[in-house]
Amino acid sequence: MENKEAYRIIAKHTFVARRSYAGDATLIIFADTLEDAERKAQEYFGAGTVSVRRVEATTVPQVYSI
Repeated sequence: MENKEAYRIIAKHTFVARRSYAGDATLIIFADTLEDAERKAQEYFGAGTVSVRRVEATTVPQVYSI
């Protein structure tokens, strides 16, 4: 497997989580699904609304936008 392909596989399991209405706390979460990442974010942040999304690919395989 080439490194470029490995980075894409890692990115499929990488999510960014933020509290929707409180502060600047940002988490990077490794999970198999969005639902799993949302559950982990809720466990970490506790009560409140969280926003979770997958990282976004750029034209460089090693760089992802959050």
